[in-house]
Amino acid sequence: MLLASLPFDSEHSDTDLGSVDDLDQASPDEPVELESEPIPDGHPAYDRVQTPLEADVAPRVLNRRTVIGVLIVVAALLVTYLIVRASGGNGGDSPDLLTLAASNAPTVRLEVLTDDLDEAEEYILGEFGWPIRVPILAGSRLVGVGVDEIVEGVELPVLQYATSESEPITVYVFDYAFLDAAAGRLSLAPAVFSRLAEDDGVDVRRVEGSYIILWRRRAVIYTAVTLEDPTPIAEGLRRGR
Repeated sequence: MLLASLPFDSEHSDTDLGSVDDLDQASPDEPVELESEPIPDGHPAYDRVQTPLEADVAPRVLNRRTVIGVLIVVAALLVTYLIVRASGGNGGDSPDLLTLAASNAPTVRLEVLTDDLDEAEEYILGEFGWPIRVPILAGSRLVGVGVDEIVEGVELPVLQYATSESEPITVYVFDYAFLDAAAGRLSLAPAVFSRLAEDDGVDVRRVEGSYIILWRRRAVIYTAVTLEDPTPIAEGLRRGR
């Protein structure tokens, strides 16, 4: 396009290519020498064509890239905002799962009374489609399995264990996919995720007057609620990892 802008100069634009007869008489094996006149001075358009346009183009290219980069960042922020808003807000606006578990545990109702781990696993698989391994807890035995509506419209499988103490241990079971699906209706604190990612992967907390013991087996997270000393269960879980 820059070449097309050169001004037409009748005195210097024609190149003497020789006569047509000379071209016809040339041997195919011999190169044809074309005579050309030197480009005279005083043609700034030609000089611009032959000279890199770094000084003129580079600033404009840089400016376009900067604008495009800013637009990409703005678009990304807008998409993130819309996704968060559509999911019901951030985790701080949602009920805390551990607080809900501590509150609901005393009133959990069991659907199947059993001490058979396999039977409990089959029940959870049938109700939720989750192939979950029912855990063995130190100093306790399984007494049943059921479903608890942890928050309105959200149900979780729940296991219950008897101990030598008067109060049972209630264990909620879920996975990371469940947490993603339930975003906006309940949440798990980031500190819990960080603790579960560590090597021992056992987290003990005090919530609403109860002890909460969390541990992970692959993508499955177990949340035990107890009023008794959590140390024997936590130590047993750490030894078993």
